Amino acid sequence: MLRGGWLFLLRLCSYTAFSYNWADEQLTLKRDAYYHLTRPGNLYSNRKDIPTTIMNAMILCCRMSVRFLWIDAMCILQDYPQDFKDQICNMDAIYIGARFTIVAASGTDSQSGLPGVRRGSWPVQRRRITKDLILVAAQPDLNFALRSTSWHHRAWAF
Repeated sequence: MLRGGWLFLLRLCSYTAFSYNWADEQLTLKRDAYYHLTRPGNLYSNRKDIPTTIMNAMILCCRMSVRFLWIDAMCILQDYPQDFKDQICNMDAIYIGARFTIVAASGTDSQSGLPGVRRGSWPVQRRRITKDLILVAAQPDLNFALRSTSWHHRAWAF
């Protein structure tokens, strides 16, 4: 059906890639929904069905003036084995060609969201005020924090 179509299109434009946990995902690209989901405006009209993590990535891209977002669940036909195989074999090219990649490393599912995208979604950093000093707890080192996520074991996320 698409056989290499996305890869060709991605070479023509600037886009952002997105990596997140979507094992519970209900909104995926399947052959019977392909033409419906790819018509202009149809994602917006179905926005209530878009998982929080994807919606947050879309908001982030809009704020950064990025027009295209590559999401594997919605760019790879999930029920077409040949397209699935072809696209998986091109994951390196997809991620390398991206302007940047958003990794939802803190999320455990597609409803976790991206911390900091929406007001009040960033965890509060502990602090103490003593006389003229504000003491703030240090955040964990990024490498240490990522070791406890599923991205530590994904080849295309290195």
